[in-house]
Amino acid sequence: MFRETITHQGGTTNGNASEAHAMLILRRAVTRGYTIDASTDGGATVSWTARRFGVGTQVIEAPRSIELVPHLPVGNALTVRTCEDLLLIDSERHPATYDPEARVITGGIWRIPPAASARLRARGLVHAGDDNSVRLTLVTRLALIARDHRTRTTEPEGWHRPGPNDPPSAGLNKPGRRAGMLHSSASVAICECGEFSRHCGDREEARRAATAHRRDEFTTYLKLLTAAPTPV
Repeated sequence: MFRETITHQGGTTNGNASEAHAMLILRRAVTRGYTIDASTDGGATVSWTARRFGVGTQVIEAPRSIELVPHLPVGNALTVRTCEDLLLIDSERHPATYDPEARVITGGIWRIPPAASARLRARGLVHAGDDNSVRLTLVTRLALIARDHRTRTTEPEGWHRPGPNDPPSAGLNKPGRRAGMLHSSASVAICECGEFSRHCGDREEARRAATAHRRDEFTTYLKLLTAAPTPV
């Protein structure tokens, strides 16, 4: 379950959204090309710009958004061991099931101990259906994709002495206290996925590049996720 906050022309509306309803919102957002941001707590924000005609040829634009905040945030529940268990459960090779007698989650040749299985269920990281089949919840999937694509930007070097890669005469004609020094506002955007690193002219540009990378990854992932049957 999610707390849903809708920002519209009349202000904001608050309510609750089931997992199936949240999935429907994300499916529509992907189809319509809206901006999607996921959080490490397992929530998501969908934002777009609404346009309507004003007087004559005037076009009025206004921001719109839907924020989904999980009732049970993931928080620090995604430890290394927990993530390993979640990967086992999400494996297509061995469908996961819950054994109510032994109180364990199993799949093929693997078995998650009772205490760990209980934690996964109590924290809302997994859902066991009426047939005891086990799957990851939407909250968990959103938290995992956000966790995999946490980004950072490096601090610009600022004023510095010429290094071995700089021209020999670099900075030597600068007057005042900064004589002989160079200035660099360059920053690098880096993602923990290990597949994204971009050198940018300044830190603001790096932040934009990092945000664009995260949103691209979220959208790509959600296209695959929302193509699957809607959970109930």
